Amino acid sequence: MYLENEEKNYNLELKDIHKSKQFLIEFLEQKLLGFKEQNQQLKLLKKISIKNKLGCKTNNLGEECSRLNNIIKQRDDQIYRLQVQLKDLMNINGKNQYQEDLLDLLQTKEGEINILKEQNETSQHKQLQKFAEDAKINSITMNQFMSKCEIKREKQNDQECRFWRNHYCQRKYRKRIWSIKLN
Repeated sequence: MYLENEEKNYNLELKDIHKSKQFLIEFLEQKLLGFKEQNQQLKLLKKISIKNKLGCKTNNLGEECSRLNNIIKQRDDQIYRLQVQLKDLMNINGKNQYQEDLLDLLQTKEGEINILKEQNETSQHKQLQKFAEDAKINSITMNQFMSKCEIKREKQNDQECRFWRNHYCQRKYRKRIWSIKLN
């Protein structure tokens, strides 16, 4: 009986050990499952935290991008306005340059006109002097012509008479041209 009791005790102990072992295994498995769930939750929380941080950073970056885009738009608007002003200034400068060129051209032309007027006045003065001399010569030659023609009137073939007549007619013709030019 002692052996039987020993064996029974041994079997009971063995059963207890198996039960304890089984409880321990179940406990450890539950703990492991708990740790796994906790690990998954931590991973999920970490992902959520990272997403939130990234979301915040993205929002911050989005706000910064919006701010920078607004600044860029303002700068573009300023550049456009400056380009328009520069174009206007260039147009005004071009007009001023064109007006200056026209003024220089006008002054040059006025100078040329004044020179031409002086030359014309000098030429007219010379022409008037020449005309006065021609008129003087014509009156002398006319008197000579008339007196010679009266003397030689009877001679129709007188060549000198023809010469003086032609000469007088040419002078008369020139006189008429001068009077037309002077008018």
